[in-house]
Amino acid sequence: MEASMSRTARRVSLLGRVAVPFQDVAPVDYPADGQIQQKGARGDIMFIKAELESIQAALEKLFEVQVTDSLVKIWERDVREQSYDIEDVIDTFMIHIENHLLTKPHGLKGFMKGSLSLLTRAMIRHRIATDIKRIKKLVSEASARRDRYKIDNIVAAAKTKTTIDPRLVGIYREALVGISGPKEELTKLLMESEGTSKNKLKVISIVGVGGLGKTTLANVIYQHLKGQFDCDAFVSVSLKPDLKKILSSIFRQFSGQGNALTETWCTEEIINKIRDEINDKRWISEGFIPGEDVDTLYEQGGNYFNELVNRSMIQPAYIDSHGRVHACRVHDMVLDLITSLSDEINFVTSLRGQQSTCQSNKVRRLCLQNSMYDHTIRQETMKWSRVRSLIVFPDATNLLPSLSRFCILRVLDLEGCQDLKSRQFKYICGLFHLRSLILKGTNISSLPNKIGNLSCLHTLDIRHTIITELPLTVVHLRKLVHLLIDASVKLPDGIGNMKCLQEISLVGISRSPNFLKELGCLTELRKLQISESTGAWHKGYEKTLIDSLRNLHKIHHLYIHGCELSTEFISNIRCFSQHLRYISCGQLSILPRWINSSLLCLSTIDLILNVLRQYDLQCLGALQFLHCLRLKVLKIEPERLVVSTEHAKFHNLAEFSFTTSAMGLIFMQYSMPRLENLELGFNVRQTKGFDIGLEHLSSLKDVTVRIDCRDSSTSEVQNADAAIRRILYMNSNQPNIHVIRHYEQNLIRDEVKVQKEAVEEKEVLSK
Repeated sequence: MEASMSRTARRVSLLGRVAVPFQDVAPVDYPADGQIQQKGARGDIMFIKAELESIQAALEKLFEVQVTDSLVKIWERDVREQSYDIEDVIDTFMIHIENHLLTKPHGLKGFMKGSLSLLTRAMIRHRIATDIKRIKKLVSEASARRDRYKIDNIVAAAKTKTTIDPRLVGIYREALVGISGPKEELTKLLMESEGTSKNKLKVISIVGVGGLGKTTLANVIYQHLKGQFDCDAFVSVSLKPDLKKILSSIFRQFSGQGNALTETWCTEEIINKIRDEINDKRWISEGFIPGEDVDTLYEQGGNYFNELVNRSMIQPAYIDSHGRVHACRVHDMVLDLITSLSDEINFVTSLRGQQSTCQSNKVRRLCLQNSMYDHTIRQETMKWSRVRSLIVFPDATNLLPSLSRFCILRVLDLEGCQDLKSRQFKYICGLFHLRSLILKGTNISSLPNKIGNLSCLHTLDIRHTIITELPLTVVHLRKLVHLLIDASVKLPDGIGNMKCLQEISLVGISRSPNFLKELGCLTELRKLQISESTGAWHKGYEKTLIDSLRNLHKIHHLYIHGCELSTEFISNIRCFSQHLRYISCGQLSILPRWINSSLLCLSTIDLILNVLRQYDLQCLGALQFLHCLRLKVLKIEPERLVVSTEHAKFHNLAEFSFTTSAMGLIFMQYSMPRLENLELGFNVRQTKGFDIGLEHLSSLKDVTVRIDCRDSSTSEVQNADAAIRRILYMNSNQPNIHVIRHYEQNLIRDEVKVQKEAVEEKEVLSK
């Protein structure tokens, strides 16, 4: 599927670009033979375009039917490889032209540079004209073979059209048909303790041929029962399991710790490499999605991803309250199919074990996964110059060859590689085709000064590195769309010139104070995250920030944290609030008045409030499209706030997190009718009673309760835990329950508590 989409996308993008070279560039005085060759190249380009249009029509017919003829497959493979070569030639030419036009020399020194540049340009044009002659010959041969093999007749004869099995639509529905019986039977086997000790380990096997839904059934039971255990983990095991990876995954799920510890054991889960916000960006960077408009590209990328989910090519592992997939997995049978198809069309080459995938030496996309095996012979035969995408896993860092070998690399993903050597990073500024550079979680300490040479770069991710400052030349990345940094990174002056930026996070204001002034020039910005954790925030920042925000008419995601914001500042945000979909701020004195039912786009709110009132709850409940609400309240009114259909509707709220010192809410019948995920946090000692109406939340699926144990006795915490579970057992939807205790080390033993209360009572009486 992915290969098919990339193939279609490449054809469309090629047809739109193949006529660009030599047409939009001012003519240059070449020698006579150069003029003839250039004129001939124009004609060759038009010929190639016409042939590609004809070939595209044939390929589209191939995509719609199932053709098994080996001659057709060979022809299709050759055409696909030629399309790569054509695009590489066009990209090389256009990058050179763009760099030449950006250079405007002045003075004698500039004249000398311009003369040398003109000579170089003439040489490159001559070389590209030669390449186009070669491509014309290849395309002509492909067209001739198409006629000779009678491709069109073979396609017309193949009448078996691929359709989607309508039964697949029900795979991810909430109520899986026919699963209740096996679910109940397996649950009884797991939970009943007849004839066995309650603490004895139980192992139950679900056996069947591939594709029957064994993993789906196991996952349903896991989701249903995990709240009844102190520790839980769900791990998918492949046909060739790696024991260290399985144990590492279980450990991380039990401990809640990240990858830092497990990396010392040389283990890394492939699932951790899949990120939804990177997926679409990577697809765009690799050219799988046709078009030029960035908004359309990301929308189309999302559609591609959803289509893969709908066709069960990938399985969603985590879906948020908005219905967005944030993590996914692949079934073993689908993985085998993908691997087979990838090998057949030379889509991806992977060095991951004793055997590498894809036997072709012309590598287009390379994934280095495992250095435990010797891949020296395989690497020696590879043609690195045609690699477009390079993904390196932490375990395979030592397999990374010199970047000088990759002439047309578009995507470089080194996430998590902690053993990068300076020699491996030395030639990165020569990767002029690079669109996406992912250095997240690496040991890179600085970016080279010539990073500005990467004129095609769209995404730069240096989060969780030890980089403290971006070089001045980064502002020359005029096509950069996503800049992902840490708050500790200092931005250079001139960021306002990067007009294509749509996302920038996370900017530390104290490290980059001039950024607020330049922010207003980034009129394409959609997502902004700024922070101030050093306590250096002052009101002067607020006025500058408001002035800049007035120019950002497309912004929909705003994150401002690390400081207490004034009421005046928050009230002024209303100037652009109509566009907001997501807002996260802290710390606010009260809920801003402009957060009301007039905000038709706002779907996620994450706030830290000094105080929450009943009126505030009503305003939040009136937001028609609010899906996710996260509130941390420092002070709450003495009387409990009421959540009901009358006072606070919350018709579409699916996820609610509420943290405060004393639980000050009560849920009435029919309140929050679509709420599925609830998280509550409170201090046991300060909360008076736990009868808060959780049984009235009719759509509840998962409940997480975070108990603050400070200044509380062991019995108080145990009673609170039991009371919460008892109330939730009364809920007709039988949600999963997770009770997490914080600060248990600060628990007061019951006998100490009695003595303390006696002393306090005696002191009161003595007064």
